[in-house]
Amino acid sequence: TVEQVQDFTPTPGSLSTCIYHTGKDPFSGKTVYVSRSGKEKRLQKALLLYHLPESRNDILDALKICRRMDVSDELLGRNKNQQQAQRRRNDRSGTVQTKSRALSTRARPAS
Repeated sequence: TVEQVQDFTPTPGSLSTCIYHTGKDPFSGKTVYVSRSGKEKRLQKALLLYHLPESRNDILDALKICRRMDVSDELLGRNKNQQQAQRRRNDRSGTVQTKSRALSTRARPAS
């Protein structure tokens, strides 16, 4: 499961260790990004564990660094007040919100 995320430990003679130490794909020669700082590893782990409340602050930090705050609501969900306000607006307008679009709850004319 995702909760079993572990830090990478290089072991002698493995392909992953070669990539970790050189920062290169040995087959293509292309540069491969390798996170090395403790903070960066912690932020990556937090993104994998986005469903855990204790990861929230690290997720927000990671999204700020990546300039992707636009996806924070998708990963973290809106706070309860915002969700309740959205439900009230939907009830008044007669629509139900889904991730991809708003669907009318009123009968549609036959086409």
